[in-house]
Amino acid sequence: PSWDHFAQRHDADGNGMVTPDELGDARVPFEKLDFDGDGVVTAADFAARRTAGAFAFVARRADADGDGAVTSQELEAWLAGRDRNGDGKLDSADLPEDARGERGRRGGMFPALDVDGDGAVDAADLAALMARYDADGDGTLTGEELAALPAFERSGPRGRHGHGARHGAFLEKLDADGDGVISRSEWDAALSRHPNADPQRHAARFTQLDSDGDGVLSAEELAAKRSRKGGGPRR
Repeated sequence: PSWDHFAQRHDADGNGMVTPDELGDARVPFEKLDFDGDGVVTAADFAARRTAGAFAFVARRADADGDGAVTSQELEAWLAGRDRNGDGKLDSADLPEDARGERGRRGGMFPALDVDGDGAVDAADLAALMARYDADGDGTLTGEELAALPAFERSGPRGRHGHGARHGAFLEKLDADGDGVISRSEWDAALSRHPNADPQRHAARFTQLDSDGDGVLSAEELAAKRSRKGGGPRR
């Protein structure tokens, strides 16, 4: 759930903080939600967790040599490889045209990585995040440091059954530009790997999964639909 939805359900006194007593017997452990470990869950915890997950998502993709560790140079190369217009930053102009709607502005990967809040992700943002999560300060995010970060979840942590992580893995497989959502062009690209698939059924499936009609698929939408009869491209 989003923070607003979570707070509506659990913040009984409306003070912007959820205590263990207010959370009660929820599916998600309190320790997972309390990202900064201060004993209460706030909107800041949700935002911090999402940022950490987004950075972990990017770092895994940036590991060009596959050694399980990520350097600043690999992060910069990842950035350059997705900077379509060569302006040194990632923003909505670098998204495919079919992913430039409201979801591309607010719900994809980029907003979670935008440390300085200027509307774009640049080398300074990635350097700041590297410094934040590089526990030993050696300039490299090791496999252990990366494993300590959560999976990227668009809206917020999910339950103990790990739906967010599972559907996040499917999203990562199809999300060619690493913006945290699957655009129609990325969905259609998957069809080329399955020559026996029915294009009409493939297109109809995208429409069915895109519950809010914004032209892109989020992990949240995949989780909601795949839990029924399976929601990926037909294999």
